[in-house]
Amino acid sequence: MKKLFVIVAVVAAIVLLLPLVGNKIAQEEIAKKIEVLTSYGVKVEKSEVDAGYFKTKNHYEFSVADTQKFLAYLNQFANSQIPPYVGAALEGTVVGVDLEYCNFPLSDSLSVDIYPLQMPHEMMDEIRENDLQLAKHIETLLQNKGVLYHLDYGVASNEFGGYIKDIREKTKLKKGAEVEFVLEGITYDGKGPLIAPSALRTETDAIVLHAHDDKTKIAFEIRNMSSEAAFESDTTYTSSLRAEQIIFDLNDTDGYEEYFAFDFKGITMDFGSDAKEAKAKASADIAVKDFYLHNDFTELQAQGFRYAININEMDKDGYENLISSVEKMQNAGGVFDERELEEAIVTLLEKGIVIELEDFSLQTLTIEAQKFQGASLYAKASLKPNPQFGYNMKAAPMSVMDDLSAEATFKISKELFGYITKQAPISAMALGYTVEEGNEYVYRLKYENNNLTINGKSL
Repeated sequence: MKKLFVIVAVVAAIVLLLPLVGNKIAQEEIAKKIEVLTSYGVKVEKSEVDAGYFKTKNHYEFSVADTQKFLAYLNQFANSQIPPYVGAALEGTVVGVDLEYCNFPLSDSLSVDIYPLQMPHEMMDEIRENDLQLAKHIETLLQNKGVLYHLDYGVASNEFGGYIKDIREKTKLKKGAEVEFVLEGITYDGKGPLIAPSALRTETDAIVLHAHDDKTKIAFEIRNMSSEAAFESDTTYTSSLRAEQIIFDLNDTDGYEEYFAFDFKGITMDFGSDAKEAKAKASADIAVKDFYLHNDFTELQAQGFRYAININEMDKDGYENLISSVEKMQNAGGVFDERELEEAIVTLLEKGIVIELEDFSLQTLTIEAQKFQGASLYAKASLKPNPQFGYNMKAAPMSVMDDLSAEATFKISKELFGYITKQAPISAMALGYTVEEGNEYVYRLKYENNNLTINGKSL
């Protein structure tokens, strides 16, 4: 009986000590992470710990003391180098971080709130100089955690999810303009390291910006948008975006009656790239269910727009080399080594490539109250491998056409073709090559052995 009592007492002591041990382990791990950040130029402005028996809450306030070191840290995880001006924008920024976790070691769930407390000095100085009331509004918003990013993270599973706090802000600017900004229903989840996740999914109910004064009205809205992405590398990934509606409306009555508006409905975008095998491939598929455009000169509406392209049979090494060259160009702010980029393109093309425009079409088009059936285009071009491609491009550019074959099918409704010929009469010359199929004019083009034909007729 005495031994049993001792065993029970030992087990009870261990259970009672578990939260203390768990808290110590967690605090040591957090200290290591902060040590890494401070080594990369981050300064801890404030640190507080509220340790309970079951849970512990930590509060930190961070600023970037050395932007160059911090950008070097971020660049380790970015697909492309972060531009230097981002570092300048971080100077003076103070970010608050609240951590909450369970003290029991068996629980690996971590709850995090991240929120800016102070904007960059240069930015705020400029705002104060132009509009003191707006500057005070922003400072109050930040101090009240008005912009907040919440995260729940599973340390062992590397899975996470969270939300961005809803924002509904209205303010009046110094010169009388009224501005409304709304951010609603933004949630996300994913997997992998937080700073460079391997998978990420987001949902957004609404992003709204309205602004107006006595002369100009501006409205921008995104409704019910979602996105998904999965990344293995710079050249192997999939991503998609869906949006119910995107609106932009500008109405300027300052003596010019300037007006511009567009309205997209039912937007879908899918992108993919795969360089896991010897031959790489990439694709893009963009569709809009309904599109409306109105400006000072014209008004048009279109339904059923789609653009889908596939690029296949690319040499893996050549493709990765080209992507690397393009990233260098982007990082250099558009200044790039033209020869390096040209060589990367030649290296890729000399191994051959197949480009297929799977679909480029419009179901209907309404121009100034006239509704027309639309048009469609399919095309495919193949370039055979040729190690002399680069030399031929310089010595005899037209000889490159020997390795090229292509085909295309273009269909256009008769009424739309008639409208185009009224606007540009020279286009009527194409009727000499046309084939009629129902209510459409059809053009089938083929290029092979340096010979181009349209519906069987040579040019």
